[in-house]
Amino acid sequence: MKYTNQSVNKIITQTFPYSFDLGIRALAFAISFGLVFGILAALHRGKKLDYVCVVIAILGTSIPDFIMGAILQYLFGIKWGLLPVAQYLGFRYTILPSIGIGFYTLAMVSRLMRASMLEVVQQDYIKTAKSKGISKMKIIYKHQIRNAITPVVTVLGPIVASVLCGTFVIESIFAIPGMGKYYVESVQNLDYSLVLGMTVFFGFFLILANLIVDILYGIIDPQYAYRKAGDHMVGEQRTNDDFVIIGKNLKRMESISRPSLSYWKDAWRRLTKNKIAILSLVLIFIYILLAVFVPIFSKYGYADVDSGKMNQFLSTEHWFGTDSIGRDLWVRVWRGARVSLSIGFIAAILNAVLGAFVGGISGYYGGKIDMVIMRIIDVLYGIPALIVTILVMVVLGSGINSLIIAMVIVGWIGTARFVRGEVMRLKGQDFVAAAKILGVGNFRIIIKHVLPNIMGLIITNLMMAVPNAIFREAFLSYIGLGIAPPECSWGILAKEGAKMLRIYPHELFIPAFFICTTMLAMNLLGDGLRDALDPKLRGSE
Repeated sequence: MKYTNQSVNKIITQTFPYSFDLGIRALAFAISFGLVFGILAALHRGKKLDYVCVVIAILGTSIPDFIMGAILQYLFGIKWGLLPVAQYLGFRYTILPSIGIGFYTLAMVSRLMRASMLEVVQQDYIKTAKSKGISKMKIIYKHQIRNAITPVVTVLGPIVASVLCGTFVIESIFAIPGMGKYYVESVQNLDYSLVLGMTVFFGFFLILANLIVDILYGIIDPQYAYRKAGDHMVGEQRTNDDFVIIGKNLKRMESISRPSLSYWKDAWRRLTKNKIAILSLVLIFIYILLAVFVPIFSKYGYADVDSGKMNQFLSTEHWFGTDSIGRDLWVRVWRGARVSLSIGFIAAILNAVLGAFVGGISGYYGGKIDMVIMRIIDVLYGIPALIVTILVMVVLGSGINSLIIAMVIVGWIGTARFVRGEVMRLKGQDFVAAAKILGVGNFRIIIKHVLPNIMGLIITNLMMAVPNAIFREAFLSYIGLGIAPPECSWGILAKEGAKMLRIYPHELFIPAFFICTTMLAMNLLGDGLRDALDPKLRGSE
């Protein structure tokens, strides 16, 4: 159905207020609580408060928004009857969708803020401020938060634009007449006028959000303000006279000491001491084995239909029951795991590698190279990644390869911007300047000095990218642009289960359980890898 006798401007004017109002509420909830949780977790590292905040953050990044929305509907609406589950008629109607939208953003902001705060706490200027007797609250606000919040601000631009302009899945689940609902329908109906109009509108908001983010750099980042005043970073002032080559101490070299470990061997040693990370790795490995072998050896096919066994509960014959047309959910879950994990890992790894390479080159060399790369990124950033993915899927059609290509086209941009910012910060440090003066080549500096210092943050970003890829696949499946039937994925299973939520909730909660536990394991493994790859901890017991 197309919207006859209605202009694109009229549709946008009518729908945008709903999306904007809902987005503002979700952002206020997510950013305020996310920053507070991240700061508290970092300041109380290793204590109970840290564990509580980390658990909240991990759960938030482990539960997709469409599953969170369904859970909120089932618990607070259907089961307990506390809040309405559909429409948009007042404040009470905004509570559940705002939480559903903002919970993932809250978790992401919290995790990034905590990781950045822990990095800042170890810096020399923090120790100097403490030695001067500056109050703890002043140090936290003026030095720690201002320096740690920059990576968070970097990712807020696209988040704000996407949230304000329409949250597709949540608006569909809660029957909210926002932009997301109409955009999905315009894609399905091939209404190119509406698709083009809303795409331009989305792009305008994304560019505006990124512009605001760039302005905030000058306000928030003390180093940027320092350079703007005409001064130079410490590392840029260094000369040969500032460093003394002490030569080789042959006597010390001949002394007996513990055999040295390479960077990666030492990282693996510290990772194996993290029991939670190892258990997470084992769980992921088990899921991969089940995804490979269960569809092969099961007596039921993932597409086999038995109309006499529809909507059966868990039993010895069908371990996870059957779906609405009698297909075995046990084999479909593990067939879906094969598809979802393949898409998630491949897309995330490709995006991380490509983004780290482009961002590293841009940030380290700067100048014209940086200007050209950033202008290309700015152009690509002008269109939200989700919209690009949708449009590419419309052109390429359904399928695993099409999904991966669509996710990689723009998926690397966020990583590139993030890595560029970190490299620009690190290249002004004294250890980089010392390496340059000692004649170390640029490539070796990037590999041996710059990359290890940002590896932890890259790994954290990668672990977030995997669930993002799985979530995106689930969303595309939800609107009919994902995996083509009879193939299945966790997203398709969750979509089918959501239709039976009121009567047979297990059909949704079973695939939701495996999605959430997989994401949880990846997040915990990511935390372990971040600590294991931290150069500051190298050689520690």
